[in-house]
Amino acid sequence: MRTNVASTSLAAFHSLQSHHQLQPQEQKIMDAIRHHGSATREELADRTRLRLSAVCGRVKSLVNSGALIERGTKTNPMTGKQNKLVALPVGQLGLFS
Repeated sequence: MRTNVASTSLAAFHSLQSHHQLQPQEQKIMDAIRHHGSATREELADRTRLRLSAVCGRVKSLVNSGALIERGTKTNPMTGKQNKLVALPVGQLGLFS
């Protein structure tokens, strides 16, 4: 299957896999969690000034890699919906410094 993916996107993807380095948006998310503690994806979008869709994709990648974990929920006061909290794994505070 062939898709129209920008070469810069492919290069970023391959560099992440080969060097295990965080991309700039992932680093912003990790910094926000390190500074403020666990947060919902919506809170991370506000704190990092990234679009919610960008945060959701980056958080999914960070959770899949083990850099973040989903731990607990928080009720959104506007909607009443339970949102998952993401946090650093226990004992990993300095892993991505």
